[in-house]
Amino acid sequence: MSINKNDWRCELKFILIGHSSESVISFIKTHPAIFSEIYHGRHVNNIYCDTLNFQTFSDNIMGIADRLKVRIRWYGETFTLIDKPTVEFKIKSGLVGRKEYFKMNPLSIDKETTANYIAQAIKNTKVTSEAKKVLLVTKPVLINNYFRRYFISSCKNFRITFDTNLMFYSFLGKRRIAVPANQNILEIKFDKSNLINSSNITDYFPFRLNKSSKY
Repeated sequence: MSINKNDWRCELKFILIGHSSESVISFIKTHPAIFSEIYHGRHVNNIYCDTLNFQTFSDNIMGIADRLKVRIRWYGETFTLIDKPTVEFKIKSGLVGRKEYFKMNPLSIDKETTANYIAQAIKNTKVTSEAKKVLLVTKPVLINNYFRRYFISSCKNFRITFDTNLMFYSFLGKRRIAVPANQNILEIKFDKSNLINSSNITDYFPFRLNKSSKY
């Protein structure tokens, strides 16, 4: 069953190449909106799913406004026994998006875990009938992980996540081979009602906004 439905929100991303993590953190902490760090930084892991003809990947590359991304998410170690994985549906419509989550049974992931094992675990997850239709035509294609830090503005209307050490693992072949990404990602998240004020946040950063996806 669904355990959460987010309201629609905006997400603006910067792909950062050639900027040290220290310099990016300095820009965040000296921002006039007074961002402070919240939570503890943690490792985020995802298994992305797609159709046989890679429709999700194609929609993103083509810039389709209304699109759907399906992934399994968990926190902490990548290759381990996962106590609380979730299936996540990330729904985008233009600049805004929302997420819907479904609890999964525990998973055991190692560097020889197959796509079939993951697919079976997904089939055993209790989801809505609409979500079930989507899951029946998708398969696991990619694992990624990264280290994420979290920040919030003093007005509480804007959040920033900063992702570093991105690693990717394909389900092609018998073993999951790590492929690093030579980039970091900064993302600004806010309710769509604050879109008119978002330039006050983005204009301060000396980075270029990008259309980006970790899948």
